[in-house]
Amino acid sequence: MKKKMIYLKNVRWMLFLMVCAAALFLADPAYADEGDTENSGAVQQEGRVNGLAAEKQTVRSIQLKWENVEGAQGYTVYQYQAKSRQWKELKSLQQNFLVVKKLKPASVYKFRVAAYRGGGAAKVYLPASDILTTATVPEKTSIKVTQAGFYLANYHLRLLICRAKKVKGASGYQFAYSRFRNKKYKTMQTKKWINKIRLQKGRVYYFKVRAYKKVGDAYYYGEYSDPKAERIK
Repeated sequence: MKKKMIYLKNVRWMLFLMVCAAALFLADPAYADEGDTENSGAVQQEGRVNGLAAEKQTVRSIQLKWENVEGAQGYTVYQYQAKSRQWKELKSLQQNFLVVKKLKPASVYKFRVAAYRGGGAAKVYLPASDILTTATVPEKTSIKVTQAGFYLANYHLRLLICRAKKVKGASGYQFAYSRFRNKKYKTMQTKKWINKIRLQKGRVYYFKVRAYKKVGDAYYYGEYSDPKAERIK
């Protein structure tokens, strides 16, 4: 009987330790589920980081910024790793902004930030921010312009065909044209790579293109190509 009581006490003690370990594990915001706060519209919580946004995206970097949390000693930024399906700690810092570098062009990234109070063994994390989904912009591309025209009855139909050099990861391309090399460019409404616009014969026009990455309803545009001059035949 005595041995049985000792055994039950040991089992209870082991269960208690397992519950405590699980609670500590889940308390770290880095191990929260990937989709638990993304676009959740969650109620504001005390100490929660709000306003996490990407202020600037380049080909290989994303600049993050968020609102300060009153009483916080610092912040920890996390990046989601798609392969391992886990959050990786990027950096702990005191300011409310961070430029994440060495990223891949035209790629989607997810970030979240948690404020903390105290330090060392006494560090306590506050609720993490909503998940921010953003992307780097595509690399610079180049443009090729060719012309084609034919007569139909008494009408002369002229087609301007623009092609962009393919950029890895790009979702699409935006074309623009102007009578001037460095100003007054108009975006061309495109369907694939064929553009029908009214151009005056004998005049020189300038054309350029930029690649973009689309994530949801957001567009992330790369740098425009060098202008390409074309005299209309």
